[in-house]
Amino acid sequence: MENPRHSTKEQLASTVSLYRTNCSKVGQALQGWWHMDLPEHGHRSGRALKVIQRTANIIRQQVEGNPQISASEIKENNPLLLADVSKRTVQNTLHDRLRYRSCLPCRKPRLTQQQVKNRIAFCWKYLKWDAAKWQRVL
Repeated sequence: MENPRHSTKEQLASTVSLYRTNCSKVGQALQGWWHMDLPEHGHRSGRALKVIQRTANIIRQQVEGNPQISASEIKENNPLLLADVSKRTVQNTLHDRLRYRSCLPCRKPRLTQQQVKNRIAFCWKYLKWDAAKWQRVL
């Protein structure tokens, strides 16, 4: 059974030769690139970071082990790594580079004794209700 795209042998031969020429052109282009030297990495302008990536990874491990740890405790636990780094730099590293945000829940007052009594009275009052009565409320 013949391939419907190539009806004759001549068309098949011309298609194959076209593929060969394209492959040879691509191969020649790649050989030119392989012999070129790669450019060296240029030095960035500005001061080097005080906290390198290795130190940031150590800080990340400590925060994952103890989420309530503070920046000053991290600095105290690593005197050799963070000797020339301020507490504020550790805070910036936690916030900016490691994306740890400090979040505290809102302060909410506790229930008073009167509120507790009112809730218990409500529960006793409606304890005997069945689902049909509650359907009318909802």
